[in-house]
Amino acid sequence: MMRERISTRKLFGKFLLVQMPVFALASILGLMLLASVFARDEQNQLTARVGNLAARVGSLVSRQTAQADVSQMETYLGLLMADTAVRCAEVKVARRVIAAAPRKIGCKGQAGYQDLRLPVPGQPDQMLTIKFTDAELALINAEKSRFTYAAVILSLLVATIASWFAFGIINGK
Repeated sequence: MMRERISTRKLFGKFLLVQMPVFALASILGLMLLASVFARDEQNQLTARVGNLAARVGSLVSRQTAQADVSQMETYLGLLMADTAVRCAEVKVARRVIAAAPRKIGCKGQAGYQDLRLPVPGQPDQMLTIKFTDAELALINAEKSRFTYAAVILSLLVATIASWFAFGIINGK
């Protein structure tokens, strides 16, 4: 009886040595694939969010351009700054900035951010330029990574306990 119990433990140990790495690898690969799909989707959502806001502000700016009201244009550009991802915005004619947010600074010295350029509606010579960051995505991805690690560890623990019970049932205990 004792010898049978020892051989069952050895068999269970060997089973876990094979099962757990395979299970962990499959789980990690699957979760990484899902994470990359979700990360791409979140990037697209961020770009769409900023783009939609820029399109709305662009139409407001185009009305003020006709009246040459730079102060009002800058007020509308300031609306873009309400989005935490937006770092700056400018309306340019050729390469000359005519309105900027933050006021009088615009996008000077704002390197390393993503650019979004839209023509101002009804003003073919004007361009609305927005620089935005995806730093919020890094925070979301870090949180998802912590969740992924916790899920894999919990899954390994559940699989180990389930295997232990299965071996007990197979051995008639």
